[in-house]
Amino acid sequence: MQQAPRTRQTKADDSLNYNYVAWFRDHAVAPEDEDHEWCACFIIAAANSVEAQAWGDQLAKDHARRMKHEEFLRSHLDSAPWLPKDAPRVVVGKPVSDDEIGW
Repeated sequence: MQQAPRTRQTKADDSLNYNYVAWFRDHAVAPEDEDHEWCACFIIAAANSVEAQAWGDQLAKDHARRMKHEEFLRSHLDSAPWLPKDAPRVVVGKPVSDDEIGW
């Protein structure tokens, strides 16, 4: 099984940074509206891709539970290191607010 690609290693610890992408469906928006399905992208610092995926999914599912009209659809760790250095960054196991992630 191929390990998910990662971006850069942090200097403060031995974590690796993974580009996480979560897709949602907003049931409060008409299906023909471009915002009916949308994605959130952020960086997750984790020891490995399994931890990164699991933590990102937990955050995304928690968000969807709070926003009753939004449904978590799917997620993946993106192979392209395209997220800017100032993209939202979360650390596995550390609570983070919706505002910090930006969704």
